[in-house]
Order: sequence, then C-alpha cells, then structure tokens
Amino acid sequence: MTDTATTVTVTIPMEPVSALMPNQLEKNNHWRKRADARRECRQMARYAAMASGMYLEPFTGPVALTIHAAYGHDHRTPDLDATVAATKPFLDGLVDAGLLVDDDQVRRLTATHEKLRPAK
Repeated sequence: MTDTATTVTVTIPMEPVSALMPNQLEKNNHWRKRADARRECRQMARYAAMASGMYLEPFTGPVALTIHAAYGHDHRTPDLDATVAATKPFLDGLVDAGLLVDDDQVRRLTATHEKLRPAK
C-alpha cells in the first residue's frame, strides 16, 4: 500500500474504556456494561468525526489508520494490544460518521499509546 496525500485527523476526547479490553472480559463485566461502553465509544467517535469538519465523500479504497491513545495520569496504562482491541468501537463510529464505507477498508493499523503527565 502506498502513502496517500490525504490525511484526516479526528480527535476523540476519551480514552478507550477498560471494560472493552480482552483481559477485563471476565472481571465482573456484565454484557450490558460492555454493550453500553461500546455504544458510548461509537457515538463519541461519530460526533468527533462530524465535528472535525471533514465533510468529504467517504474514503472508498484501502485505508491506513493510526490510533494514538492518551491515558490520564491517574490511570494504569494497559498493554498496547488491549488498547487496539478497545478502540474497535471508535472505528465503527468513523464508519457511522461517513468517513469510511466499511471498516474492512483498513489495511494497515498503526497504534501508539502514552500516559499523560499531571498538570503542574
């Protein structure tokens, strides 16, 4: 896949929810709690994409996606693979917003995460 000239940045103002991380599935996370968390994340991503002003035609070809998650200083930073799994509803929200036709278009996924420092 070659690099394209188009870059779209959507900032979703929330960290991935721990209830959606694979290691947390068995820790008193009732299916309803996970479903509610998925819905909230998906809606937040949709609204963030719409607020970004990117009223373009949906991307129709292969897409390279970069995820950067920033965790609050008072939270434990999970493994990177757990972060990626927990961001799936965000990707669905980008589809809901019309930026992508389908999440099957994502051919390359790059993920990073960090713990934010407390404000001084």
